[in-house]
Amino acid sequence: MAKVRLELENSKGEKIVHEKTKIKGRAVRKAIQCSRKMYAEGADMGTQLDALIELAVEVFNDKKITEDTILDGLESEELFNALNKVYMDILGIEEDNSSDEKK
Repeated sequence: MAKVRLELENSKGEKIVHEKTKIKGRAVRKAIQCSRKMYAEGADMGTQLDALIELAVEVFNDKKITEDTILDGLESEELFNALNKVYMDILGIEEDNSSDEKK
């Protein structure tokens, strides 16, 4: 069963874990639409970031997860990785750690 997880820092500096354990077909469709936006001709990093944020907000469908809470709750170096993980989890794509194992 697919599970999506997003860990955000609140205004007090506390880490809050948000989980969605039931991923419906609509979420997969939203992820595919997100992919189209991210890889469209002329799409820049801003477009890609906006598409990933929009996907996370729609999929979690929680008042506590908004564009602002995502942008304010993730450090810059973890922003794309955290949102990309949400995207990949929705599509059922597991992270490939095989290159790490060979080190």
